[in-house]
Amino acid sequence: MSTNCLFCNQQTKETRRWPDTAVYVYQCDSCGKYLASDVFKISLGAISPEDKTRIASYLMSRYLTEKSPLALTDKKPSQNDFNGIPFITIDEILDQFPKRVDKKLNRALQNLGKLSMHFGQPIIVDYELPAIFYAVNMQEFTAVLEALKELDYTRETTRQGSRRTIYITAKGFDRIYELDKVNPESRQGFVAMWFDSSMDNVYKNGFQKAITDAGYEPRRIDKKEFLGKIDDEIIAEIKRSRFLVADFTGQRGGVYFEAGFAQGLDIPVIYTCRQDCMKDAHFDTRQYKHIDWKDEADLYNQLYNRIGATIGWGPQAKKEEAKQVK
Repeated sequence: MSTNCLFCNQQTKETRRWPDTAVYVYQCDSCGKYLASDVFKISLGAISPEDKTRIASYLMSRYLTEKSPLALTDKKPSQNDFNGIPFITIDEILDQFPKRVDKKLNRALQNLGKLSMHFGQPIIVDYELPAIFYAVNMQEFTAVLEALKELDYTRETTRQGSRRTIYITAKGFDRIYELDKVNPESRQGFVAMWFDSSMDNVYKNGFQKAITDAGYEPRRIDKKEFLGKIDDEIIAEIKRSRFLVADFTGQRGGVYFEAGFAQGLDIPVIYTCRQDCMKDAHFDTRQYKHIDWKDEADLYNQLYNRIGATIGWGPQAKKEEAKQVK
């Protein structure tokens, strides 16, 4: 039946996903396909309009590159109740929303690049959908557009009602190239962790298996503690990775360095830590949402799900997942 998207408020379709359940599939032209339960919809009553728009920003950006469905939940379930479809919580989405203006501008420009097939193509944007520009309202939408024009990344030609026609400039495309060159097509997932014998099975049955099953190639470089500057091989491998998993079990200095280095390059970082070590996490990283795992199986399930929800499935995983929701 016809209804509105829970986040961008556009008219969409709502279909009961499974018989005898209260889980629905929403298909929105802007936010993509996502699952939500009646309980989740009730929990949205406590979410501000600005946070709903932030969630829409996440969904829209993901949909531009990852067409597979996503399940939304107010809290982490004890198990995946969505037939293998990756799930993500509201807090995890809001935690990823850029805090700095330059990060918002970068992501807005990248979204524009995904909407443009070639140099010189006009792009129609609507200020009633500010989320595509990582803006929480029309006022911020206007500010983002003006900032992109001042940077000479875009130019505006016409306005009609709430719609504007803009073009990405040559400088804007060059900037998108710089932003995208951090290996968006890479199939490598780098693992930074404590190289202690007690972690061997954790790597094999947790990190390695989750990354592989999600459709990526795990990469770990076993090294002794760094004396002086970090190894050039590690720097090179991080640069060519699609994402980095940083596990802070054991609180190794190298893991902090590698996570910070990847984040500085805008390479996605997935933070993990064994539950009994979370209390020792440094305040600089404690602010990020960690996968707090209790054993190998728990780590595998959470990491596999997080990769699917935030990075997107690799080619093989997509083939398997595509069978689950039509």
